[in-house]
Amino acid sequence: MDTEIDEVCRFLESRNVESNTIKNFKDNKMDKQTVCYSSDADLQKMGLSERGHIVCLKTFCMIQDPNRNEEDQEERSVRKQELASFVKQSSKERVSSKSGGATKKAALNRLQMKSVQLGWMHYDDSKKSMFL
Repeated sequence: MDTEIDEVCRFLESRNVESNTIKNFKDNKMDKQTVCYSSDADLQKMGLSERGHIVCLKTFCMIQDPNRNEEDQEERSVRKQELASFVKQSSKERVSSKSGGATKKAALNRLQMKSVQLGWMHYDDSKKSMFL
């Protein structure tokens, strides 16, 4: 745990952050996980006044946290598999699966195109009416 706090402090030193701010991080035991869950306002209260330092510190802590990376990779792989299976389905199968048990014929009817007529109508001042 202390090594993580030291890593955060060393990172802040590499960014030329003031020594008082680094001391605040040590005193408050701000490790990587704590930084990840801290809001920007919390980090500003700790002494990080520049937005660039906040963004870099949070990114550093997110990348370095092995638990977070494993969770993200698992979520990504699940989403990739779902997307791949969705893309492999034909459009007719997608519609029938969304219909919630409706027959395939009803699902296909929804896919049929509807015709719409568009036209331009003119207004005749003398007759006070519209015409084509």
